[in-house]
Amino acid sequence: MCILVRLLNEFLLPWFGVRNGIRWNDANYLDWAWRYSIPMFRACNKNLYAAYGVHVTTIVNCMGPAVRAVWHHYRTASLTGRNGRNVAWDYVLEKMNLNFKTYLSSHVTEDRLEKFGVMLNALKHIRKAFDRAWRRVDHDFHDDDGGEYTHVRPADVDALVCALKDHLGASIEEVEENHLLYGWGKNPFANNSWKLPWEKVSCDGINGLEDHISRHCRLPAQY
Repeated sequence: MCILVRLLNEFLLPWFGVRNGIRWNDANYLDWAWRYSIPMFRACNKNLYAAYGVHVTTIVNCMGPAVRAVWHHYRTASLTGRNGRNVAWDYVLEKMNLNFKTYLSSHVTEDRLEKFGVMLNALKHIRKAFDRAWRRVDHDFHDDDGGEYTHVRPADVDALVCALKDHLGASIEEVEENHLLYGWGKNPFANNSWKLPWEKVSCDGINGLEDHISRHCRLPAQY
């Protein structure tokens, strides 16, 4: 139980916090998360992300108050105009790139890009209204609440809970019985050849961290 609590507090909850930080444009949490995740990235051999975490932290700390205010206000992007449904900026670029490729195929020119960019902004609104009008015949369709990122129906939650109960057990006694019966103790974290997550972070993520930060926090010369 202590292992599960530590895993929840040190890894799972911070990860869910990042997801919510993106959705709600919580710049302070996202900036903290980049710093917090650097040792984890290093422990998982995500070297580019580990370096990027240092770059983001360095740039944020070099910002003047006026620039930082803009950074915080536009930390993430809203595609719907609804609170709690923001996305990361790289997703905006990827989505736009996909839209252009879908409609323009391989015949891409600067002139066509400029013209279609204006058309695409109009098509988004027209298609949304058209789709909503047609889908109203489906009684299971309705708009999401303003604070939701995606629409999750109670039936979806119930199905997931039932699946977990069937697999793990519906009570503590059943979970413990299944643990002994099916040998669930033979998981990577219980194997002597594997480290617990926080042990791996302490060993591979923290060791040499200061040198890693010093190596990647140097910004290009400013002119």
